[in-house]
Amino acid sequence: MLRIKRIIDLSQNIDSGKYNNPLAPVLKMDICATHDKNGWMAETIFTGLHAGTHIDAPIHKIKNGKTIADYPLQRFHGYGVVVDLFNKEPGSEITAKDLYKYKKVLKANDIILLCTGWGNKEKFKDPNDYIYKSPWLGESACDFLIESKVNAAGIDHFSIGGMDERNVSVIHEKLLAADILIFEDLFLPEILLEKQKWYIFAFPVFTGNTSGSFARIVAVDFG
Repeated sequence: MLRIKRIIDLSQNIDSGKYNNPLAPVLKMDICATHDKNGWMAETIFTGLHAGTHIDAPIHKIKNGKTIADYPLQRFHGYGVVVDLFNKEPGSEITAKDLYKYKKVLKANDIILLCTGWGNKEKFKDPNDYIYKSPWLGESACDFLIESKVNAAGIDHFSIGGMDERNVSVIHEKLLAADILIFEDLFLPEILLEKQKWYIFAFPVFTGNTSGSFARIVAVDFG
């Protein structure tokens, strides 16, 4: 019987705060029922499905591509390989060379976690540094992941391709066309470096035939 030693939460809040994706609608959350008035409490929210920690499905960039609802639950868990990119320079490209050292440990259907430190939003005094200066996945690294047949690629920024419009499009299209799911706006703390592989659960909210969905993503150490 498997025993869980610890669980690390890799998820960010969906709130729109000062470090949110500038392209997403500002989160609006209202209390629609209260104990005093209704005898119970409930809230409504309005925001984009690609805000906070979320999963991109192919239709996000590929016309007639798969939606979140097209995937079986088996695609949303598996072994995650931790890639140490904490020392990457701001605004620098993540290349195949950065990933090649993990070639022996990375297996087909694994989930790769690109740990840049950018998920620690509170360290940024200027929101623009978080938004525009993150390390970003380049084409050579993207091709390496496709050749490795990974299940998903996750990064601790809201855009795996950074903020350059062309690169964002190319990286999303290549990964999603290869049926590689994209996990964005993760929180990937340095404690993950204690193990080369963690077991990852990344279940999306079942939003139907949508291009993406909120997700609660965790790393599990089974000891």
